[in-house]
Amino acid sequence: MWNDNVSDDFFGLVQLAEANATALYNHVVSLFDQNKIPYKQNLIGFASDGANVMMGEHHSLMTLLKNDVPSLFVMKYICHSFHLGASYTCDKLPRYVEDLTRDIYNYFASSPKRTAQFEQFQNFCNVKIHKILYPSQTRWLSVHSAIARILEQFRALQLYFTDAVNNRDVLKISYFKHLISTQTLDSEWRLLRNTDEILNFSEDTEPF
Repeated sequence: MWNDNVSDDFFGLVQLAEANATALYNHVVSLFDQNKIPYKQNLIGFASDGANVMMGEHHSLMTLLKNDVPSLFVMKYICHSFHLGASYTCDKLPRYVEDLTRDIYNYFASSPKRTAQFEQFQNFCNVKIHKILYPSQTRWLSVHSAIARILEQFRALQLYFTDAVNNRDVLKISYFKHLISTQTLDSEWRLLRNTDEILNFSEDTEPF
């Protein structure tokens, strides 16, 4: 029975031996046929990430489906597009910005003692007791969240690592020389404080 409610259901999972456009198309059509679904009449939209085999202009799952359903509404996965744009932007930053973000995360993640010590500096600087985030390669849009967290905790981090250097905790502290030197960071990190629109966007969007 027809109604105006929109529902989201899991339809099927198909094991693939090949992942080219033709093989994907044959599996999709076969799944519809096995379930007696007239997809040429019922299918109205197709969404996917931007991989060439899925969305390529000349030969892809999208083009093969559109041959069957010319009116098919097609939409790329928007988070994938955001991720690609963010990745190209990050390529313009000095490499050590992202490397330093990972190093800071790893420095604290491997030691509950360091994390507890850092909380004392967070309290002293009157900043929120937040953990340092990891800029994962597999979580889309995560790099901005990780850098924003570094900027939020910037003063506490500076004081922490300065204190560590003064106390001769030099085993890994040499990795963070850029963080201790404010002048070095002015042209790269501090410009990121001006990304108000991006920061507002990230408050409503979880990294993927």
